[in-house]
Amino acid sequence: MLATGAVTTVHDFAPAGIARDATLSDSVLAAVVGGRVSYGVDPLIGPVQVDSGGILYHVNLATGVATPLTLSGKRFRSPSLRPGAQQIAVEAVDSSGALIADLYLFDSP
Repeated sequence: MLATGAVTTVHDFAPAGIARDATLSDSVLAAVVGGRVSYGVDPLIGPVQVDSGGILYHVNLATGVATPLTLSGKRFRSPSLRPGAQQIAVEAVDSSGALIADLYLFDSP
């Protein structure tokens, strides 16, 4: 709660991995979990983080049910829930390591 500073866990993704790129609409949470994130130092700009994507999860917060949304050979990053939580737009990258990305639209389960 922003007004009081109280902190609570919305959903625990253990043992699936660390959650990132979380987005929330109504009683639905979408997040990228696990996958591959690397860190390094670029000689010109300094510390950098490269996110090669992870598994996209759809979580119904009313029931606590977490559903992984997958496509063969793809990892996801940067999900966005449509208002009303009926669809999730997400960037997908090839799991082979190529950083060419496409956008996909999932209907919420």
